[in-house]
Amino acid sequence: MRYICRDYFQRTVCSGRFVLLVLLVWISLCSFFREFVEQLSEMHCRVGALEIFPAWAFCGGGVSTYFILFIFLILAYPQWDGAVNRLARQGRKMWLLSQYCYVIMTSVIYYLVVTVGFIIALFPVVDWKNRWSSFYWKASDPKTGFDFETGLKYNLPCTYSRKIMKIGTPLKVWGLTFLLVVLASIFLGMLVVTFNIWFRRGTGTILGIFVLVFYYIMDWIPLFFDNEFAQFDGYKQIQNMLWRLEPYLSPLYQTDVYGLTLRKARPVMERVEIAAVYYIVLAVVVLVMGLRMVRKVDLSKD
Repeated sequence: MRYICRDYFQRTVCSGRFVLLVLLVWISLCSFFREFVEQLSEMHCRVGALEIFPAWAFCGGGVSTYFILFIFLILAYPQWDGAVNRLARQGRKMWLLSQYCYVIMTSVIYYLVVTVGFIIALFPVVDWKNRWSSFYWKASDPKTGFDFETGLKYNLPCTYSRKIMKIGTPLKVWGLTFLLVVLASIFLGMLVVTFNIWFRRGTGTILGIFVLVFYYIMDWIPLFFDNEFAQFDGYKQIQNMLWRLEPYLSPLYQTDVYGLTLRKARPVMERVEIAAVYYIVLAVVVLVMGLRMVRKVDLSKD
């Protein structure tokens, strides 16, 4: 394990791709929030250190941007440089498991990098206390929140809601988002790596992008039934069935803690637990598939 961690930091964290992505994320966030920070300073309004990132992650645009950058980050996997020597030393199974370990570490570090980027961008007006800030109370107000948010000067879509505040403190909401987003990243990364090995590099990346696109397709299909098939008997039952299946057919849907609060059949914490188990099951399925595949596939060339 020590060798895997050392190799990971040498090949990934110190790589030009990783450094470029970190700088891109941090500079972009500072640019997006520059006028917003000035505006909040004039209003004498503070924003919680861990409030905005989950609010951004609850939006479709935030989800897609986050995971597109994540896929870009793991394009280097599997790492074929020196693969022959490592295969001889570790064996096929351990080599594959080391690639999955790289994905897990990248998923955690990437989430923390984006979180730090939001804190840096908002630093002049950050409230470090673990409570909902005056800004979040105003933005989530059911009556005046929309008008307040409309007047804000930033270019990132965010979702503010009192339903989120009822879950607990900002740290708890951030932690739940961390759990689901990282688990989703691990599943997506393992899927990309497995298919990149199985069918060679590029195939897994295309599949990962399709998973992102499918997230939007599943949002559109129920509306299609509502608009195009309203005259047919039973269309409403089909539409309702699709709404119920959406969280399970579209893997990335489960990363949205706010979306889970809108489904009232179960308490939100129970839904978070179901989502976590869902991602773990998907990751185990990919793991088993990868272990079976790596014994047969030709690893002698990229």
